[in-house]
Amino acid sequence: MMRTAPIDLRALRRYAAFSLEEASMTQADKAEVTWGAGDRKKGWCVRIQVGAEVLRRHMDKSVRQDAEDAAIRSLAVAAARDDGYELDPVRVEIRRG
Repeated sequence: MMRTAPIDLRALRRYAAFSLEEASMTQADKAEVTWGAGDRKKGWCVRIQVGAEVLRRHMDKSVRQDAEDAAIRSLAVAAARDDGYELDPVRVEIRRG
């Protein structure tokens, strides 16, 4: 009689939950990050475009105007992920002025 290895059910559940979350994310087309000095909310604003839909999200106020591009890109990707969209950091345009 051949014995099989025991199945780790907890690992299987974690993998299934992760796979479902990744499968349900829609790809965003692009994002534009601008500094909103004239806006009511002074700070960085992310506009995420998914087809004809455009989502507008304000970033955390602790992100300074002179922050590095990589940090701003990662926050834009995180904002998209929070709304259920996958965004390639290469497709994030940053406008500083």
